[in-house]
Amino acid sequence: MYKRQPAEPAAAEDGQLQWAAPSAGGVEGEVPTVVGELFHTYILACTEDRFFLVDKHAAHERILFERLKREYRQIARQILLEPVAVTLAPEEISAVLEHRELLQNAGFIAEELGVSAMVVREIPSFLQNCDIAGIFEEVASNLAKGEQEVSASHIDWLFNSIACRAAIKGGNRSTQYELQQLMEDIYRYDIVKYCPHGRPIVIEQTKKDIEKLFGRL
Repeated sequence: MYKRQPAEPAAAEDGQLQWAAPSAGGVEGEVPTVVGELFHTYILACTEDRFFLVDKHAAHERILFERLKREYRQIARQILLEPVAVTLAPEEISAVLEHRELLQNAGFIAEELGVSAMVVREIPSFLQNCDIAGIFEEVASNLAKGEQEVSASHIDWLFNSIACRAAIKGGNRSTQYELQQLMEDIYRYDIVKYCPHGRPIVIEQTKKDIEKLFGRL
């Protein structure tokens, strides 16, 4: 599903500066400080000599994706005080039951609820306040279609479905704390520079690049 490898940012041509993606692991271990947010979608951050523009949805999606991969089979689960009922087609219910162990290893515990629904009783602990019904519906649909590999070595699609649905959405307001925490997670976990869909997560310019744009150099 994710065979396409995203191209590196193009080199500058005709004297026009272009954004460059940072190397994995951040800038020599220094976590950029959040200074604002653009369109409730992009994080503005900087260090002493670099400026960063971060797609918060793509970044959060990648963080969740990597966490699911790393903690698969050992994911801490949260028992829902109010279980979530999810309406599914009969073939989707059959697919979920057939792959019950796969979902348990990914942190989901669900049971049949009549002939057209299931009830989700436990979820990965870090997915609280997420659209659990939407996540579970998408996973069940993919399982029923039989278009996805479900072996332990071919389940990136599962992590991606969960991460994409659960990630912070572009256009939604975030607190300063949430934005700074996201920046710290990007650099703490050595997040690669592309989301699971191949879109860039972080782009940057140096202070020198910006000064050139304004004719200061």
